[in-house]
Amino acid sequence: TIADYFRFALWYLMGAKENCGQCGARPPAAAAAGGFVRKSKKERRTPRGMAMKVEGRISGGSLYIFLNGELDEYNAAAARGAADGIIEQNLACNRVVFDLSGVRFMDSAGIGFLIGRYKKLKRSSTPAYIQSPDPAADKILSMSGIYSLIPKL
Repeated sequence: TIADYFRFALWYLMGAKENCGQCGARPPAAAAAGGFVRKSKKERRTPRGMAMKVEGRISGGSLYIFLNGELDEYNAAAARGAADGIIEQNLACNRVVFDLSGVRFMDSAGIGFLIGRYKKLKRSSTPAYIQSPDPAADKILSMSGIYSLIPKL
C-alpha cells in the first residue's frame, strides 16, 4: 500500500542498519539485492525493541525535552503522554526545546508528535524549537516543512 511505501521510504532515508520493525523490510543493501520483503502480520505485531525515553530538564528558563529511541507509531502515544506531563508540570517556562539527538528512527507518527506538542504549546503562547536532529531525521523534518512551525536551533 502507499502507507507501507511511505514507511519504507522514511526507514530507508534514516539509514536503517537492521530489518524494519513495522513492515520487515531489509536494510538498503539487502533490499537492493533482494527487493522489498515484508514479514507476516503475526511477526509484525510485536513492538519494536527500543521504547522511547522522554526526559525533561529546565535550564535558564527553558524546558528541554530529550527524546531517546525510536519515534514511530509504536512509541508515539507513550512519548506524547510523557511529554505532555512534563510540559504541564513546567508551564512557567519561556520556551520548550525538543532535543532529538537520541532519536534513532522517526516516521510520520514522529512528525505528528511534534505538531501536536506545537499546538499544545501555542495555546499557552509558548514557543517550541527543535535541537540536534539526526541528519536523516533533519532531512525528513525539512521535507515535511515542520521547521516553518517549529524552528531548528
